Parts: sequence; structure tokens; C-alpha cells
Amino acid sequence: MTTNLIPSLTQMFLQTFALIATPYTLYQSLLGWSSILSHNISLHQLCMTRLSIFLMSIPFTRIAIAIQINVVQWLNGKAKDEE
Repeated sequence: MTTNLIPSLTQMFLQTFALIATPYTLYQSLLGWSSILSHNISLHQLCMTRLSIFLMSIPFTRIAIAIQINVVQWLNGKAKDEE
């Protein structure tokens, strides 16, 4: 029971994070392009903003992947101990 529960909870967390992050990213992109069209921001400024948002999101993605890998390794070790 526990061996199936933890990966499914991790997967559910990652899917929820993706569902929240994707619309926000789309909203930010639309906001950025509308600013360019209305001449409130330059293309260079938009690219730098997008680059900084992307670079800030990398650590969170790496942490989520590392957690999932560690959970799977822990469960594999636990399953071997039970055999």
C-alpha cells in the first residue's frame, strides 16, 4: 500500500504544479506580447524577462525531479529489503 502511495502522491504534486504553472506562463506570455504591441516594453526587455523567469524555474524543476528519483530509489531499496 505504502509503496504505491508515495509515487502517486509525488506524481499528483508534479501534475498539480504543472497545471498551475502552465496557465500562469501563458498569461505572462500574452501579457508580454500585448505590452510589445502597445509599445510599453521593448522586445529586448521581454526576452530578458522571459529568460530570467525560465532560469528561476530550473531549480524548482530539478528539485521536483530529484525528489521523485529519491522516492523511487527508496521504494526500490525497501522492496529489495522485503524480499
